[in-house]
Amino acid sequence: MSIQARILLVDDESAIIENLASSLERSGFEVKTATNGEEALANIKIEAPELIGSYVLMPKMDGCELLRLRRRDDNWIPVILLTQVGEAFKRVMLFRKALITY
Repeated sequence: MSIQARILLVDDESAIIENLASSLERSGFEVKTATNGEEALANIKIEAPELIGSYVLMPKMDGCELLRLRRRDDNWIPVILLTQVGEAFKRVMLFRKALITY
């Protein structure tokens, strides 16, 4: 019996989640999904994923806030932030926002 790595995908667009989840499951990963950061936080407590892939711009709680809250709580699950922001300086500002702790 092999143990599958658990991945949490977070995005508010169902088509993106369905396509990514399907591809990752075919590759042997166990995939859970959430539609925003608040839902992701609840899922993290239950499922304990080993990797989080989160879109940055979402309603309720965006990917930057999700990452910031995880780090503030000393939770170092690897997080991949996904964005369509094209300009380099805008991406840098988003990532700086994600890493500022209160």
